[in-house]
Amino acid sequence: MRKRILFFVVLLTVSVPGQASNWLTPSDEQITKAIDLGFQGQKPPYHMQSFNPQKSKVGDDYRQQPSISVVTPLLCAYGSGLNAHNALKDKPDFATVKRACFDRIIVTAVHISPSLNASWPVVLERSGTRLQPVSSQPDKLPGVTRYTTPFGSAVGYQYTDRYIFEVAQEWADGFQLIYADDDGKHHTVDIKTSPFIADTK
Repeated sequence: MRKRILFFVVLLTVSVPGQASNWLTPSDEQITKAIDLGFQGQKPPYHMQSFNPQKSKVGDDYRQQPSISVVTPLLCAYGSGLNAHNALKDKPDFATVKRACFDRIIVTAVHISPSLNASWPVVLERSGTRLQPVSSQPDKLPGVTRYTTPFGSAVGYQYTDRYIFEVAQEWADGFQLIYADDDGKHHTVDIKTSPFIADTK
């Protein structure tokens, strides 16, 4: 099975003058610190909300546990430094990282399916407003994996889909993540942002 890097950086231009610092729009100093921590190979001191989306469907017996994770701007900045550290590259440029991560939420969906071309689309919602990703990147080259279920051993494909959202400031107080599984069934998860707020203290 192919190894995957958890953190993804997608370059998207953003200009948001005069915004107050919060977990969606961390200060330049906070971004710099996150890059440095990643580049030094240190463990991230930031929260990432992850949950197991297939647990109720197949139980705990997967060898490879699927997950959906919410990557904040500070984790995105940390990940850019960590990726450079792991690949023996130069430390990422601050301006490049800020353009990629500032007021962005990156959602990664790792899921296992017996079918090729499976994907789990993701949207965000808040107070009846639905937010579509500005970039959707379903995994077109999944790795073949063997896993166990309550029904026995099986061979399938492990996907890592990623979705990038451009988020307005009012979403910093909390939102819902909605995804559709292989069967088209919708699932809703409440994302509490208090741990993200604590990361900027």
